[in-house]
Amino acid sequence: MSDLRTRYISAIEYLNALCGYLNVKYFGGALSRPVIVIVAEDKKSGFTTKGVWKENEGESNSPELSIPASLLKESSKAIAERLLHLLCHRYAKENDLKETTRYGKYHNRVFKRIAETHGLTVTMAEKTGWSEAKLSDENALDEFAVPKPDIYREPEIVPKRIRGTGARKYSCPICGKSVRATSEVRVLCMNCNEEMLEEKLK
Repeated sequence: MSDLRTRYISAIEYLNALCGYLNVKYFGGALSRPVIVIVAEDKKSGFTTKGVWKENEGESNSPELSIPASLLKESSKAIAERLLHLLCHRYAKENDLKETTRYGKYHNRVFKRIAETHGLTVTMAEKTGWSEAKLSDENALDEFAVPKPDIYREPEIVPKRIRGTGARKYSCPICGKSVRATSEVRVLCMNCNEEMLEEKLK
């Protein structure tokens, strides 16, 4: 098996090449070229609002584009659709167009117009508006020759914590005062000088 670190670098190069290809094909290369980073979580994907990358002490001049690692498991077509969707947001930003509402979650008719004039067909979703985007041309990637690297990151599944799991309740049989503990313990009620009794939690 080849070195995963080498494949990871290839993934960055692939995403940069595909992003550049889409920028030239659909925006005439007019959009700012971003610095692409691969992130673990899907919810953190997208462009930064301004240029954040710079050379040493120079001025910030390049925005960051975060791509979720799990996207690399998808086809080149699906990746291109996601990238082009994000580039449409960048186009709106660079042209002072308000393409979303509700804190950036709802895609309005401005986004629909931008997307449909830059290679996408969009459909309405109940909560996110005109956000479901597909390439309008099935042959859009015919001239893109960079192969997709065989690497992706499985999303990390963190089990949800169930409240009350492992908790125990102890009550004084005389005054009724109670305490909770995460393990089996012996507790003395200092007011009544009586050992508290464990109760079953519902």
